Amino acid sequence: MTETTPAAVAEQATMVAALPLDRLTLIGIMTTGDGQAALLRSPRGDILRVIPGTQTLGLTITGISDSTVTLVDKTGTAYALAVPGN
Repeated sequence: MTETTPAAVAEQATMVAALPLDRLTLIGIMTTGDGQAALLRSPRGDILRVIPGTQTLGLTITGISDSTVTLVDKTGTAYALAVPGN
């Protein structure tokens, strides 16, 4: 069985250029039984599930709130990633 998405639905569900593809991007944040977790997209296109304390891509995740992930690089510089559209 093949289904086609109506054009109006596809248009409303698509955000053109919503995610920058050339840098680390926060896709979304979720609450799990263990607390907050986030999905990040790397510049290579890898999707990473992270929690506070995760070390990846030379970064350490230091916190996750309802709309932001905070992280620190190897030099101690802190960054914040926000959910797209917020």
